[in-house]
Amino acid sequence: MRAALTLALAVGLLLAAPLPARATTWGPAQVECPLCGHDNAFERPMSYGSYIYRWPSRFQLIFWPATEGRSLYACSSCRLTCFMWDWQQRITAEHHARLREVLADVTLPAADSYRKVPILDRLAVAEKVYEVVGLDPVTRCRLYRTVGYHAAKQGQAERARAARQRALDLARALADDPAQAAEAKEHRVVVACLLRLLGDADGARAALDAAAGLKLAGDDAARAQGRTEYLDELIADLRKRLDAGDLSDDAPARDDH
Repeated sequence: MRAALTLALAVGLLLAAPLPARATTWGPAQVECPLCGHDNAFERPMSYGSYIYRWPSRFQLIFWPATEGRSLYACSSCRLTCFMWDWQQRITAEHHARLREVLADVTLPAADSYRKVPILDRLAVAEKVYEVVGLDPVTRCRLYRTVGYHAAKQGQAERARAARQRALDLARALADDPAQAAEAKEHRVVVACLLRLLGDADGARAALDAAAGLKLAGDDAARAQGRTEYLDELIADLRKRLDAGDLSDDAPARDDH
């Protein structure tokens, strides 16, 4: 499920899959905590379709299941908290000692289900965890966009704005990094998405102008072309929203249930 967050998989599904009924399903999962070994009752995705990449969260380049609170696991014993796709992959033995130190001072509201622990409380712990395990700039930018998405959903405008500003700083650096030239188009679209949500319509338009003439590159030429076309469509849709004066948050209820 880690790949479910990537634009590459989004395009793959859009190109390969028909559009079924717009439903996602989850099922129970018993998952052992990689830090303390506690057996947790979580949920995992059971089914979804390409339609998830047409939901309005695309205007932030955030995709299901990151838009759902149940994708953020929190151990009921040691309070280790991170997204489900990082539960085993990122939490390795080299991090255990430092994580135990960090989590020793963490508290989360008591609940009989991880889903009942407020998403913003879980995200605050997850940010501490990710500081320990480390994230590359692209993944960190996505994390802050996701924090901004959920904070806005919960009516926490200042927290959303702060997270989005941090994401914007990273996205701008990525867009200007020669080592990221193959992905510059996506980074500039991310800049535009964030500027729009931060109220800078002119800046968002300029970022879209800079992105419009670029193409993604990669070893898989067909996939890169598909991703480029997806972003071009998104650019056109974002322009329409900007022209209509729409700088509102794009997080309808359907995205996070």
